[in-house]
Amino acid sequence: MPTFQEYAAENLAGFGLAVDASEIPDYATCAAVFHRIAEWWGNIDATTLSVIGDLDLAPGLWQAGFLTDFPALYNVMSGNPFVHFGNTMFDILASIRNANEKAIENPGGVPGNGVQDVIDAGNETQ
Repeated sequence: MPTFQEYAAENLAGFGLAVDASEIPDYATCAAVFHRIAEWWGNIDATTLSVIGDLDLAPGLWQAGFLTDFPALYNVMSGNPFVHFGNTMFDILASIRNANEKAIENPGGVPGNGVQDVIDAGNETQ
């Protein structure tokens, strides 16, 4: 039965980002980390964004304590794998959100695509 963490690691691997599922915290912790980063990012003025947008911000985020609750995120985002920080964060966050949706839709590791498969299987037996 895949866990949220396993789905997240698989999704990130699809982007070429390697992280072990055991290094990914629960979804609520991931969401809180991304929320803090997004809040900070959203308060930066346009000029500063144009200056720092293509830089590897992982070391600074680490030093400022943004990654404390999700330390593996440092390695995932290091080097700004998608060139612009915003793009990198968007793709990582999309992977995390998708993993959470998969975990919700597929409780207990039910084979198939999740909820719809369970509904369809129930209809077949009636």
